[in-house]
Amino acid sequence: MTGIVNSTQLADYTGKRWTQYFQALDALDAHSLTIEQIVNRLIDVYQLDQAWAEAIAIGYRLQDNTWSSG
Repeated sequence: MTGIVNSTQLADYTGKRWTQYFQALDALDAHSLTIEQIVNRLIDVYQLDQAWAEAIAIGYRLQDNTWSSG
């Protein structure tokens, strides 16, 4: 769980769990992308809506301690 939504809820809504998204984003070297770029990639690749893509992008950054809201 990332604090935004737990893995079961995420899978219920998107079909994938946090670990699956984190592995996919790591493979895309998403650490070097901006949040906006990650969101756009998630929308393009997984056909997610904006809100879910943003939640996943932020969750990804939270888990590796690179998220900054300001």
